[in-house]
Amino acid sequence: MVEVKEPIKDIYNLEGNFKIHGEMEKSESIFLDNSVWAGTVLTAGKSLGIVIYTGPETRVQMNSCSTKIKAGLVERDVNI
Repeated sequence: MVEVKEPIKDIYNLEGNFKIHGEMEKSESIFLDNSVWAGTVLTAGKSLGIVIYTGPETRVQMNSCSTKIKAGLVERDVNI
């Protein structure tokens, strides 16, 4: 079971808990230090991963903004 806070725009803040139920109950804290960003490559060893946020709730989507069109003063006058 994974418990995390709702997604927020602060992409450098992640807090939650990961709990395993069964014969050996175990609980681990989830912080940004023990998370893996998209595009990470594991070169050796093994890793267990859980996807927490998807779609528009991802950190990349929440941190993105619309692009601004850069134009000079002459171009603005000509385009009118």
